[in-house]
Amino acid sequence: MPVKEVIINRLKEVMADQRLKSQRAFALAISADPSFFDKIIKGKKDLTEGVASNLEAKFGVSQEWLYHGRGPKYGPKPNDSPKEDYQIKYIKQLEKENEYLQGIVKTNLTLVLATVQTLSVRQRAVGETILDSLERIESASQSKKKSSGALVADAGRRIDQIEREAFGHGSEA
Repeated sequence: MPVKEVIINRLKEVMADQRLKSQRAFALAISADPSFFDKIIKGKKDLTEGVASNLEAKFGVSQEWLYHGRGPKYGPKPNDSPKEDYQIKYIKQLEKENEYLQGIVKTNLTLVLATVQTLSVRQRAVGETILDSLERIESASQSKKKSSGALVADAGRRIDQIEREAFGHGSEA
């Protein structure tokens, strides 16, 4: 009997052992596409490593038995594996680290928000100074008390002063 047929017969044996209602239910139980699994059973496709691994993980089917007929059909159940205990501990550790990192992110977001709100207050002060200076320029140009150039220079100095106070720098003119 060809190797492919032997493997198919072993798959059918495992399906019978599991007593699922249908081949489709069996395929879904091992996270395989039902139409792809049907092609494996009909001999149109080879058994993939992924499907064999899923059989081992879900039902404890020994891949050595499945492919070569050696050893017991069923090995230790995945839940009996010390490797799984390690994986569970690792996942829990990752979850704790994730919570810690989320706390750091939340703290940083709070700091950024506070900084943005502070900058907004400072930016409003600069904007108000600019508006005040523009109003003074318009008012002075109408009354001719001071030249427009002198008013613009005065406004520039006031804006630079506010920027230095608010942002620690000013325009370098």
